[in-house]
Amino acid sequence: MPILSEINKYLQSKISFGKDDYAIPKRWMPPNYTGKVKLAGRKFFVNPYEFISNIIDNLLKNSVEDVDYSKPLSLIKNVKEPDWIRTSLVYSAHVRATAAYVHDQTTLFVPIDEKGYTESGTFLKMLMLIPYFSTYNADSIYLLPITQASGKFKKGEVGSPYAVKNFFSVEKDYHDTLLENEFTPNQEFGAFVEAAHMAGMRVLLDFVPRTGSRDNDLILEHPEWFYWIDIDEMNDFAPPKVKDLGFVQPSKENLKIVYNDEQVKNHLKKFRWDPKTQNPQKWENFIKRNKDNPDFLDEIAREFKVITVPGFSDWINDPQPAWEDVTFLRLYLSHPEEALKYIDGANQPPYVLFDVVKSSLFPGKEKNTELWNLIANIIPFYQKNFGIDGARLDMGHALPDELEDEIIKRTKEYDPAFVIIAEELSMDNHIKAK
Repeated sequence: MPILSEINKYLQSKISFGKDDYAIPKRWMPPNYTGKVKLAGRKFFVNPYEFISNIIDNLLKNSVEDVDYSKPLSLIKNVKEPDWIRTSLVYSAHVRATAAYVHDQTTLFVPIDEKGYTESGTFLKMLMLIPYFSTYNADSIYLLPITQASGKFKKGEVGSPYAVKNFFSVEKDYHDTLLENEFTPNQEFGAFVEAAHMAGMRVLLDFVPRTGSRDNDLILEHPEWFYWIDIDEMNDFAPPKVKDLGFVQPSKENLKIVYNDEQVKNHLKKFRWDPKTQNPQKWENFIKRNKDNPDFLDEIAREFKVITVPGFSDWINDPQPAWEDVTFLRLYLSHPEEALKYIDGANQPPYVLFDVVKSSLFPGKEKNTELWNLIANIIPFYQKNFGIDGARLDMGHALPDELEDEIIKRTKEYDPAFVIIAEELSMDNHIKAK
């Protein structure tokens, strides 16, 4: 449902209440802006409602009547092939950072300043930047994940957008206070996509199909889709080091060395069955009490003495630390087939190891069909509800081929010209991609 015009009407209704005290950098000022501007040093000061409405007005004037710009641009233009990406000039952006600015006269950044302006990046401010992106001749905008992120175990003060708490919700912190409570983050993102399409720009999103946040919302419904360790093992948790191997990827040739390593054996002992499998009745009672509890993971740790395990690299002896804010999704309900030679498959709880992470090379026998179906429906959700034009698959190299093919198939069924960009660690594969 087109929403840009509705947001513009709201902004216009607020112009008379706005003040010329909203600072923006000079580079953000469109050359055709006709509103009131005050210049102070290296900043322009504008009425934010007038400024953004003026930008939207210009986009609407140059749009074609009766065209639904909330649809993918390829559907609007009747483009059937994804070749547009080969000549596209793509502007990469992280909403929170790219559109961040100190909008008052101070020099200290705060997420929301004393005047109530959102200084962190928002979808509305990304819309404001569309004329700026045009100065680079960008015809596509690629955004880092905009899905709802978690604040649990966050990296730094604000956390990572790759720690996805809900795959089907848009980040609530990307709402702009200028719109008060009149519009949702979903609507504001939809307006940004419409505006980009009116400017002839496609919108691509980054998606994270291999991991979720440690407190991902799916845990309450499907704890068996995640990997769990004893809570007492968390303080010093780290990926195991394999002393007889270097910095290499797991392979059938080195798997025996991996599983025979003492650190790996100790690592496997840390894992536990998920809380529902441990005690179904206790889990059922837990859900009744905690289904709306934002801190449910803390309660799981207290009651069941287990917690979701941090993620880590699929490279053996990778020097980077564990990924404390994310955990892997359990794509297979059985252990990797190759690993069964080295473990007690019936008694070993589900675990994360280099080969498990690299499920593209080390699949299990029983795929997690319901989870695969959910993952394959994430991108189509954003295609149909927001009209996105392309996607990047984070850790696409670690997805089973069958799942990756299904993801691509479903996106193409809706938009044949939809583009999928993979994260690829082997540079030789660019030949195959062409």
